[in-house]
Amino acid sequence: MPIGRIFGDLSVFDLLGNFVPGILLMGSIIALLPPDRVTQIGSSPLAAVFLLGVVAFALGHLIQSYAARAVGKRETFRNSILVNQSLGKSAALDFDEFPTAHPCLYSVYSWLHPEETEEWNLDNYLNGDPVEGDTDVSVGEGVLDSETIVERFVRVPARWYRAVIEAAAMVRIKRDRPLSDVTLAGKTWAICRKKYDLDRKYDQYGDLLHLISSDIESVAASSRALRFQAIRNFHRGMWIACYFSLLLMVTVVVARGFSEQVTVFAEFVGLTVWKPVIVEFWTPIWMLCLGYAVLLYFFWELKEDFEEEFIEYLLTDFLAIHEKVDEEDEDEPAWKRRDSPNWYQ
Repeated sequence: MPIGRIFGDLSVFDLLGNFVPGILLMGSIIALLPPDRVTQIGSSPLAAVFLLGVVAFALGHLIQSYAARAVGKRETFRNSILVNQSLGKSAALDFDEFPTAHPCLYSVYSWLHPEETEEWNLDNYLNGDPVEGDTDVSVGEGVLDSETIVERFVRVPARWYRAVIEAAAMVRIKRDRPLSDVTLAGKTWAICRKKYDLDRKYDQYGDLLHLISSDIESVAASSRALRFQAIRNFHRGMWIACYFSLLLMVTVVVARGFSEQVTVFAEFVGLTVWKPVIVEFWTPIWMLCLGYAVLLYFFWELKEDFEEEFIEYLLTDFLAIHEKVDEEDEDEPAWKRRDSPNWYQ
């Protein structure tokens, strides 16, 4: 049927990144409607259900647009390349001097978790030295894999603070560190310099990321990096959808707590006060708020982890497709490479 064909053409990016977060937020909005309106929606014909699906899909796009601005410009890829490009001499890699672009917000984050584990040391990474006390460092902001459950629990308030403030203010409180494996980024930069004829002063890292992604997609039918990107977009969208859903539920709690004032204000502006359907199906509402707050935090953490995983697999896939390069192609001059199909303007 036509509707099936339309939804069949949606990719995993559309379904995970847009449709599911849109459904969550639309469900939270419907929960605020009067019971009779919800009953009408539940008994709607197929055309109305399809329209609701379109609305949810559109909401998902708005959520992703908002999430992209809330996440800001991620620096994981740029800093990973910059370590090898500048041999660690760039001032942008001094995270002790420049840990953030928002000092006031970062000061609160540091106060909530003053004994945060040292995450990234330039000298250790350039020299290949392990982090003191552990040789296995995870990609999730350099947190040691041997970290105990108590230590993880202690940093939850600071991390939850970041999850909420970054969603509300659309700023990134803490700068991204490079990947732990500098060799991976170093090999990628060496190939990119030769393939795209770049110099050491090249600074268009966003364009370089797009070139690498396009190169992988043009060669590999299925890429792990693209799958991780889809999952990251899903987590990013769910993070923002949970944030707005939390705001809606908090609004219900506040309105019920100040019902007399809300009634007076509604009568003053000519509105009719109604009882949301969620009040009949779920009480107390603050428990639902707590659930959204927990989901908001977990999806933010997953979004952070999968951003690192996406960059790692992107570089790995890029190296994999260039593993078997002919010696003739390696010796080919730059002016010939510009005329080849793999040269990107």
